[in-house]
Amino acid sequence: MQPFGCPAPPPAPHATPDPTTPQLALAVWPPSSPNLPSDYLASSRHHLPPELAARAVLAYTDPGDLVLDPDCACGSVVVEAIRHGRRAIGLTSNTQDGALAIANISHARDQGAPGRAAILNGQRQQLPRLLRQAAALLDPVPGEGIARHPAGSVRLILTRLRLPDLLDQLPVLRSVLAPGGFLLLALDHRTGAAPAGLGAIVSAVEESGLEYWQHVIALRIQPRQARLAHSDVLAFRKPTLARPSQTAAVAVSA
Repeated sequence: MQPFGCPAPPPAPHATPDPTTPQLALAVWPPSSPNLPSDYLASSRHHLPPELAARAVLAYTDPGDLVLDPDCACGSVVVEAIRHGRRAIGLTSNTQDGALAIANISHARDQGAPGRAAILNGQRQQLPRLLRQAAALLDPVPGEGIARHPAGSVRLILTRLRLPDLLDQLPVLRSVLAPGGFLLLALDHRTGAAPAGLGAIVSAVEESGLEYWQHVIALRIQPRQARLAHSDVLAFRKPTLARPSQTAAVAVSA
């Protein structure tokens, strides 16, 4: 695990024995540029800033873990994941975005990125099946990992899905997360503006069965306006064990 930023987010729970709470309820990541660096071949309007993606990958995953961006645009999350030795999957239903992502991934591999990646064309409701299709590309040993465990194989989902899309897709996103894995939602706001609706988002995600873990303020540079802005990044964690039922709790107390 290699934390990145100041202060850094907590290490992923599988790297720390029996974690129950995040180390930092609020973290601030230093300013990053929203623009793609020169070593990207292609860009799209809705990509996540590569520096933000890299910080999230380093803070919430270990080498070899599987990272998923369910709305991958030009593939910045996938590229940063494979540059740091993770496996990564980008999902898109836009053929143009898929082509841009493949070009950026191929370029990163040519530059020595050690991780493996796949760009899948399809809908998010099809994720379990699509993960099985990607197994041959991503599993070091055929028949292991994703192929055997399509549900619960993803260590980190990093996305900037819009709220209506997110709420619609929460069940399937939760289903592909590994126990102890993280869902990170990046929400953009101007610096100084109240982050409207964060409480409602937290409540909605918690109702899906994920635990609220951390709020990260990711600063970013706006060159044209010569000022800072920020993205609110909300981190949620899939419990490692099923919560005991109310009946079981009563029986134990009795």
